[in-house]
Amino acid sequence: MLTYLGEVKNKTSQSNSSPNFEVYLNNLPKQYQDICLDFINGIQESQTIDPRQFYRHSLDIYRYLLTECTSENRVKAIRTIYKVLDDSTKISPVYTNISSGSKGEGLNVPGGDYDLMTILEQIQVNHNCSVIEEDRPILLFDNRYSYPGFTHLKIGQNRFSKELFTAWGENTFYGPLISNNRFKNYFLSRYRDSNCKIHGPCISDSRDEVDHLFCFRAMLWPDVADSWLIRNRSSLWPPTDVILNSSRGIVHKALFRLLNNKLSYYTKGLYMLLFCYANQVFPQNQHMVFHKENKMMYSSYRQCMAHFLIGTKVDAITGWLLLASYFYKMGKPLYTLKITEMILAKSREDKILIADGYHEDVMMKYLEEVAATKWNHNLSFLNCMNSYCVDMLYNIPWSTLNLEELSPDVNVEFNIIPPVIYVHVLRFVCYNDNGNISLREREICDIIKTCRNNCFLGDWRGRANAYAILAKIYKTMNDDKSANYWKSHSFRYFRNHPKHNFRQIP
Repeated sequence: MLTYLGEVKNKTSQSNSSPNFEVYLNNLPKQYQDICLDFINGIQESQTIDPRQFYRHSLDIYRYLLTECTSENRVKAIRTIYKVLDDSTKISPVYTNISSGSKGEGLNVPGGDYDLMTILEQIQVNHNCSVIEEDRPILLFDNRYSYPGFTHLKIGQNRFSKELFTAWGENTFYGPLISNNRFKNYFLSRYRDSNCKIHGPCISDSRDEVDHLFCFRAMLWPDVADSWLIRNRSSLWPPTDVILNSSRGIVHKALFRLLNNKLSYYTKGLYMLLFCYANQVFPQNQHMVFHKENKMMYSSYRQCMAHFLIGTKVDAITGWLLLASYFYKMGKPLYTLKITEMILAKSREDKILIADGYHEDVMMKYLEEVAATKWNHNLSFLNCMNSYCVDMLYNIPWSTLNLEELSPDVNVEFNIIPPVIYVHVLRFVCYNDNGNISLREREICDIIKTCRNNCFLGDWRGRANAYAILAKIYKTMNDDKSANYWKSHSFRYFRNHPKHNFRQIP
């Protein structure tokens, strides 16, 4: 939010709130500062606020935020994206993902992080005096001796208690409890990215772009909010339809949403898009085992082909690049060259790079218009993505499709590859394997031209990775002078962005 409001002012506020909130208040117009201060003073002095006045002020602030920061349609579009993402990642009954924070609420704040809650559904939290069942792990809610707003989680004694204690438990004066530190370190050790860190109650990546919180579902009502159960709810706020929509959102899953004919084309399109994207990722996690039996090998080949073909619907280029990589790994370079030739023949003037930070606001406006019009019946969501959008290629570290030429000497904390660069690298490795030196050199020249023409390179990270790939290509050709030249270009971009550290692999 502060990024939207411009330079942070150094004025002090009359409120006793947190420093971040003071900065936010200082950047509001005076009429909204007065409204917020009235709320704070009323709460501090335990005054009763008229619900009609509360609703009116709340609506005024809401309209101001829509005017200054975003729009109502854009909020709806972003909320739908993350709601679809949550449903689409519900691939196991043992956990549920919930997008929270500003992005989950529909605000795409520049520089803001993504907050993700993962509920461990197989473990239940009950009252301390509850009967402990044997069919599942049980934790007991006990806040008699804890700090206000916190609770102790006792390990319920049943056949699962020993396993729980071994993983997360700690013996204390109050009995066997879940250890806060052991719980977080348990999940931290299971991340493939070794640069993740503990950040408060969350686990964050090294760039502080994602906060991941693991939690349990409490089957009880917090005693500090007991009065809410019998309160007289105002009919003004929140509206009844908001409550009903929230309840329905918890019940329905991705499959039911896709089968629901009442959903807009936009929402169904998002579910289909994530389904297609999952088909890009899934086969990359599978080991390419060459079965001795022809039938088994043919079956495995057909399954991978089906996944990658579905994945070609995600955007105009990336899905086809993964399919071309698969053919190269299967020893069919002619297929790879044919697909990449088709990609290079596509017109790129009318396409938008959706992963580019520069175009992020353009994409959000595009989604805003889509959310308002519910999509044209004759042009579906997938057709729009497949025709006009290009995404960066995200190089999964454990992918079976990874090429040696796409593993730069500079081990950066992310590995995104500009799509057109990836096309020429695939063609380079095909010609290099065949010993065709002239065509191999032509592809290197095309990579350099692509960098100079800034063809779908994205922001500085895409360009830095492109230079690092060039350095690795020249190193494989034993041209150390050229390799060092392009490596210095890559280093220069990282030095200008000190937040993203790098180290050279020995």
